[in-house]
Amino acid sequence: MLTPGRLGGAVERDPKRWVLAIVAVDSLVTAASTEQTTAVAHLIFIASAVVAPLVGLTFFFARTRLFYWAGKALGGQARWEQIRAIDAWSSVPWLLLALPLLPLAVLNAMGDSAVGPVLLTRDLLHVIEPTLRFMLPVALGYGALLFTMTLAEVQQFSVWRSVLNQVLAVVLGFTLPGLGIALGYGFDRLVGWGVGS
Repeated sequence: MLTPGRLGGAVERDPKRWVLAIVAVDSLVTAASTEQTTAVAHLIFIASAVVAPLVGLTFFFARTRLFYWAGKALGGQARWEQIRAIDAWSSVPWLLLALPLLPLAVLNAMGDSAVGPVLLTRDLLHVIEPTLRFMLPVALGYGALLFTMTLAEVQQFSVWRSVLNQVLAVVLGFTLPGLGIALGYGFDRLVGWGVGS
């Protein structure tokens, strides 16, 4: 079972192991877990199979960098690759439950062309889908707890300081883009290019 102590030890030994693969699959499963009921939605799903991992990895690197900066501001001791590993591995409980939604999305995208064993597989996945969707919030909660506890361990924080680390990262995530927009607007006004008007 994935526990904060075991995850913390794994992060210390090899913080880069499987991280990018987990994030890419997580992004793909997140995109696949949305309902597709129309032909246009199926096309969007196929396009998202390519785009979702790239977008997910981009947000992953930005998010973990914010956790790193916020932790450093609070006196944290973790390296960025450790925080990346914690973030990725804490999504595994959710990912294990959500993984069957990926083939279900592919089979749903096939529509009525599915026959034989493929149709049987789709029907079986439809039977277990409500149970999986019911259990996903529990897995998400466990992943959040796992992240918080392991972040506290590698940052050498208390649990409450770990929570503060996360809150500060969210504040930074909203503040930095707003600051960039404000600076860009001010520069535009100063130079007079007229882009903001």
